[in-house]
Amino acid sequence: MSAGERRLILAAVRGEVADLGDQAVRGSVLRDLLEGARPGWVVHASGLKVQRARFTGGVDLEGCRFDKPLFMSRVVIESDGQRGALAIEDARLERVSLHDVRLDGALLADRAVFANGFYLSACDIAGPLQLRGASVHGTLAAEASQIGDGVLALDATHLNVLGPVVLRRACLRGESRLVRARLGGALQAEGAEFGAGGGACDRANLPGPAEAGEGMCEASGAAPFGLPALAGGRAEPPLHAALDLSGAQVRGDILLTTAKGHGAVVARQTQVSGGIVASGFSLRGGGFDLGGALLEHGLTLDEARLDGTLGFDGARLGGAFLARGLEVHGGRIAIGAARSRIAGDADLERSKLVGLLDVRGAHVSGSVRLTAARVYGAADAVAGESVAVDGDFAMDKSVVFGCVRLGSISAGGSLTARGASMKVERGVAFMATGAQVGGDVLLCDGLRTIGAVLIERARVGGRVDFGESHVTALALAGDMPARRADKRGGVDRSDVAEQYRHHAIALADSVMNRLVMPRRAESRPRGIVDLGRAHAVVFEDYAAAWPPPVEARAAGPDGRDGDHLVLAGFVYDDLVNPSGEAEDVSGAGAGSARARPVAAGERRIAWLEAQSARDVAFQFRPDAWRQLARRLAAQGFEGDARTVDVARRRWQARSLDRGRLARWRAHIFDLVALFGYSPWRSLTLLAVMVLAFAGLYAWAARQCPQPHCLDNSVFIASRQGEYPARDLRSVYPAFDPLAFSLESAVPFVDLGASAHWQINARWRLSEGGATAGDTRSAAGEAAQGTAGAPASEGLTFGRLLSWARIIETLAGLALIFLAMASFLGVFRDKR
Repeated sequence: MSAGERRLILAAVRGEVADLGDQAVRGSVLRDLLEGARPGWVVHASGLKVQRARFTGGVDLEGCRFDKPLFMSRVVIESDGQRGALAIEDARLERVSLHDVRLDGALLADRAVFANGFYLSACDIAGPLQLRGASVHGTLAAEASQIGDGVLALDATHLNVLGPVVLRRACLRGESRLVRARLGGALQAEGAEFGAGGGACDRANLPGPAEAGEGMCEASGAAPFGLPALAGGRAEPPLHAALDLSGAQVRGDILLTTAKGHGAVVARQTQVSGGIVASGFSLRGGGFDLGGALLEHGLTLDEARLDGTLGFDGARLGGAFLARGLEVHGGRIAIGAARSRIAGDADLERSKLVGLLDVRGAHVSGSVRLTAARVYGAADAVAGESVAVDGDFAMDKSVVFGCVRLGSISAGGSLTARGASMKVERGVAFMATGAQVGGDVLLCDGLRTIGAVLIERARVGGRVDFGESHVTALALAGDMPARRADKRGGVDRSDVAEQYRHHAIALADSVMNRLVMPRRAESRPRGIVDLGRAHAVVFEDYAAAWPPPVEARAAGPDGRDGDHLVLAGFVYDDLVNPSGEAEDVSGAGAGSARARPVAAGERRIAWLEAQSARDVAFQFRPDAWRQLARRLAAQGFEGDARTVDVARRRWQARSLDRGRLARWRAHIFDLVALFGYSPWRSLTLLAVMVLAFAGLYAWAARQCPQPHCLDNSVFIASRQGEYPARDLRSVYPAFDPLAFSLESAVPFVDLGASAHWQINARWRLSEGGATAGDTRSAAGEAAQGTAGAPASEGLTFGRLLSWARIIETLAGLALIFLAMASFLGVFRDKR
């Protein structure tokens, strides 16, 4: 035996510290000492304490039973070149503590049992630490240690630890496996480095006793984190997994604060009684996979940086998901959280996500906050179909490239994107079709989108607010690429994205408590605003942000009418701002008295005329016009309601889908009765007609050769037989053209003119202007009531005058009927 070996044995028996001064000791001697293989080799009850020793040929303690503590400090264990430097497989040891120990090979402890803990501190193990199937009744610690050969660092599959696993500031060079391990306490890996390459932690930088645990992984000359370390002039390939916790059970927290990883972190189906805290965690060359994991508390990734996907599809979080300032470069998917359950908030404030945020089918008991976040997706940036959020879903001041898809979202609070910026190259920018929102939908306060905002078939308990937003349809955005053409050279309209290329806002079939549109002209939505069949209890909009009327609107860049309103079926129970003026805003409830705006009806006609040319001029749709007229009348603006209804009738009369006869009939109805709204117009026309025909009858009476027309040339005195012939000129009533005309136009009025005078159908005018006619039997015929009977002669002035009287009678009856119907309101608000 060497002097060092004798000193070791003597110190072990006496219970003293065996300070060997770096002398060599054979590994077989240490095993014989622990097993008491020779007489007198009995280790003191306080255990074996060795420092500054060098064990050669490796230390093989496989199957060894040692029931006393084993302490080593500043020890070097050299491998025999065949197995690891320290082999303790199937051994049963009391307590093992290694401080500042250097192993030239692996530490093999498969199936070993440590009755009172296994501690490594500031150690450097050139090979992997194998603990497969091992049991540690206490704490397993490897603080500030460097472990691994660049491929495998820790293999603890099926490890069973009754206490915590401590890896603080450890540098694990290679993959670390804790697959299906059982940890009775927390996994404490703050400041650790996983999956580092072989040169990332230089053993020459191993700290001394005073430096133990301080900056273990800050190796001089190492490549900056995130860049592969160089070995032999070549970059080391990234590892498949830096840390694998698949199926593990951790009865405590997993603490990865300020830790680093090179390669993936896998924790699929992991069960954690606490939470995962990884604030400031940096992961390069792989993702963070928590698919199907169960965390009784939350997941914290504040200020973390991941070069790979953060995936926890199907995971269950018993607390919040906190990722404020998180940065993920995930490629196609940045965060995959489909079907996950989060019993708290999902806070991604100030995060940067390169790739898709997938929360489809997830349920968040709190709120989702993407405030001031940046999401750089491809076609889609956020996939949130059928996501359920008990609180708010907030994207205020976020910057998003790609579509935000929130179809069928269920939010107990509000859905907000105030001041956000969204842009797509195809499709829609923001989609919440079928959404169920208990609070408000706030897309206002500077929101900017290139692409449509689609909220169709939604139910919103609060208001939908577009105030001061800037929404531009793709077709009207100058920097957007041209539409994709099909094989025939035309535009591919089979693509769903093409359907909404010209839309700015689509709220079709949605129900909301209040709808607020932009106030200023610069905030006007550029593109189609579709409110078809939507229902707003309160509607608030402003004339400055209305599209131009159909007659003043030019076609879009592709020749389509892509900048208009769709109002067919749009219903609102209270119109807050009837005139569209910004000053005419009232917070009063429906039906309350308001200051009557000037020409509100005329202003609103411009709003209705902002519909598409098809709905106004080509195939008129009257629903929106009727709805506006009814609402104005219900709110006390009867005159404006009449103005709107008259305008509706006029546009409908001009509609190109109506026949020519129907259009002429409508024009006449407008002229004579203002579509039933002006009975006095009918009566005025009746009076004008009576005067006009009275002038005609007066002219005819002046053609009689004798005064008073008693010669029966033009008009026949039908009752002259009832008066004495000698006094006929003085007693017979003179012909009154005005009374005659009035009785003709209004047959039920009897002023005596028609009873005493009738038109002579045989009356003619000679070429010289004198009156000529057959008067021989006129008086007799008049006495018999046949003066107006058709004569056998041809066309005469008397016959034309008779026909004129018939026309006057028919026209008078029609005007009287229209006036009466107008007074009764028969024709109002009819198709």
